[in-house]
Amino acid sequence: MNNQYNKPKLTAIQLVSMMSKEKGITFKHMTRAQAVIFLEERNNFFRLASYRKNYDKQQSGAYVNKHYINLDFAYLVELSTLDMYLRNIIMQMCIDVEHCLKVNLLTDLSKNSSENGYSLVNEFLNAKSNNYIVKSVIKKSNSKYSGDLICKYFTYQYTPKNDSSNPNAYVFDCPAWVLVDTISFGDFIKFYNWYYKKYPNSFVVPAPILNSVKNLRNACAHNNCILHDLRYSENTKPSSTISKFIAQIPTISLNQRQKRLKNQFMLDFSSLIYVYDNVVSKDIKHNRYKELKKFTKRLLYRDYYFSSNRLIESSLLFLKNIIDFLR
Repeated sequence: MNNQYNKPKLTAIQLVSMMSKEKGITFKHMTRAQAVIFLEERNNFFRLASYRKNYDKQQSGAYVNKHYINLDFAYLVELSTLDMYLRNIIMQMCIDVEHCLKVNLLTDLSKNSSENGYSLVNEFLNAKSNNYIVKSVIKKSNSKYSGDLICKYFTYQYTPKNDSSNPNAYVFDCPAWVLVDTISFGDFIKFYNWYYKKYPNSFVVPAPILNSVKNLRNACAHNNCILHDLRYSENTKPSSTISKFIAQIPTISLNQRQKRLKNQFMLDFSSLIYVYDNVVSKDIKHNRYKELKKFTKRLLYRDYYFSSNRLIESSLLFLKNIIDFLR
């Protein structure tokens, strides 16, 4: 497929014309002139068009044409607006989770008489599967924000592996409380899982659930669309922990739970709420939940836009039911 030929550069006016003629998108709630201004000043077509995945195309027998069913330009705009609001809240929630997980781990470490905070860093970083972490941290040594910290604490000396006095190839002079502030969230999750595998605790968030939070955090940090595909996939399967967590919500039926948790975003969002509810402090949780509940009011502002689209309507209701349950 030749994208340069099939998907050439178009002006906003040409894009609006193409959406109407080739895609069957209507302009009942926003005029074509308003759509042109929106594409030129507020959002680009590539991002806006991604929400089309939530709509079916017209079909005649075995033939599926390029026209979408009941898709108005304003519906795409509304989805992009909801996406923006939700993405901003989720990003803050992910930062809260990361902070609290680090605080909890370091608190447990401070009470652990078997560790001094340095030896476990050496053990972790010298594991073969974690060698790349050292390189990724050193790459940030010129950073204006973390460079001084890395240069001061992330020094090491090489010791031959055949030296029986020290089995580690590298000896780092870096404590755990510095390590957790210099590595990525994904690498922190590895350290978190590694520590609690060595020193089991009464409550530890399972790795797959934390990876869901990480994926959501990365998507929001890169400003990716998160509501662009609400369809479920048989390849997406929730853990029993998340299924049981959502099963507590009386307004969500078994059928709804099974369907919605087969969608990657809904699974990731549910995982975030589960972690948030279990690790974040009460005051922070209270304020952030107020923001989510405020979002549900915006969620309902133009809900009639999606009354003819069962996929979107049921997905947004699933989100609302989760948020309404939070205390």
